Amino acid sequence: MAFKRIETENGSLTVRTEGTGPAVLLLHGWTLDGTMWEPQIAGLKEDYRLIVPDRRGHGRSEAVSDASLEVGDILRILDAFDVGTVAIVGMSQGGRIGLRFSALHSDRVRALVLLGSSADGIAAPDDPGAIPLAKYRAMLSAGEVEAFRRDWLGHPLMQGGDADLARQCREMVTRYRGEDLTMADTANALLPPPDYARFETPVLVLCGSRDTAGVRYVADRLASEIPAAQRAEIKDAGHLFNLTHPAQVNAAIAEFLQTAEG
Repeated sequence: MAFKRIETENGSLTVRTEGTGPAVLLLHGWTLDGTMWEPQIAGLKEDYRLIVPDRRGHGRSEAVSDASLEVGDILRILDAFDVGTVAIVGMSQGGRIGLRFSALHSDRVRALVLLGSSADGIAAPDDPGAIPLAKYRAMLSAGEVEAFRRDWLGHPLMQGGDADLARQCREMVTRYRGEDLTMADTANALLPPPDYARFETPVLVLCGSRDTAGVRYVADRLASEIPAAQRAEIKDAGHLFNLTHPAQVNAAIAEFLQTAEG
């Protein structure tokens, strides 16, 4: 295991690497960080070179949050580790970033795995499980940090595990700085969506069968619009299924990458 600091225009990114083999980039979800991938690191490091950043605004990375810069961050990371092409595994918001990168730099992406992903231009028309971002922005702007953490940790997207999972989630959320909300980062809303119908990269769209209706709606739309997409579900799993069902997730990732990469 090794950590590397990669400088950007407004701070550094902390990136962990482990394992040997073809490169796989693991992109964590919103308010989480690279430690969410511990079960995948343990299960995949014998066959893959895993590159695990804390995305800007999260974890141990000091770079200021700005979603519009994250595609460039991936390019920096790949170049820093001398990686030509990579498979990307993105969870939730990390999947959205993976989709953006794949649309703009398809020559650098061998395969893309989306775990409960969000996606530019796709949202459920009526989603009671949507994240109340305006509410959380108001909380953080008013300095109500603990109230935000309690509310978010109680959200359906953060449920489904045992006491140990709850502890892990609280530790990660405590490291999240909230800059994307308090600094009025609107990049997620302003960036134009990719043309999913023109994707040539092999894509696995994976979600939990008990994830929110909104997440499953996005998964269905991506699977129907991306020509080279496969759709699968992890039975009896919620949004954090990489943590609650690691054996099934690791097997699905490994099988897909082996098939997609020949």
